[in-house]
Amino acid sequence: MEKVKKKLDFNGLTGIITLMIALIYGLSAYMLPKAAIGNPNAPRIYPLILASVLVMLGIILIIKSDIKQSIASFESLKKEASDNDRLNWKMIMQTSVLCVLYAAVFDHLGYVISTFVFLQIILVIINGKEKWKINTIVSLFFSIGIYIIFSKLLGIYLPQIPYLYI
Repeated sequence: MEKVKKKLDFNGLTGIITLMIALIYGLSAYMLPKAAIGNPNAPRIYPLILASVLVMLGIILIIKSDIKQSIASFESLKKEASDNDRLNWKMIMQTSVLCVLYAAVFDHLGYVISTFVFLQIILVIINGKEKWKINTIVSLFFSIGIYIIFSKLLGIYLPQIPYLYI
């Protein structure tokens, strides 16, 4: 007799993650500065509407799903994962964490430094440490090149390098 595969269901976990992202986004939107002219809450309205819709969708997903089924599906997927799948998930998680850190330091370190470090680490994750020379060249030329294109040619200013103001 054939082994019947259970249908994987990730709706519960997706609902929880959606709800968490919506709450963080909503809090960030609420902390936006008030407008100096016109309606003081105008900059907050659309982001708060978007956060509210995400909260509702996350709650609907949680209510309509079976959390235990979602956890069981996740565990089943984890057991059946190959080494290549685990490596891919590890790279995705590293990249996600790195993106959050990049966003956090972007204004403080400036575009060139933060982008150079971000790209350098991403390229090490993808290419490995052995190709550090090519990773460094690509990171350096990309960071400086895009900065020059945006700030000098297009007049779109990106955060400058602190203390150098270049």
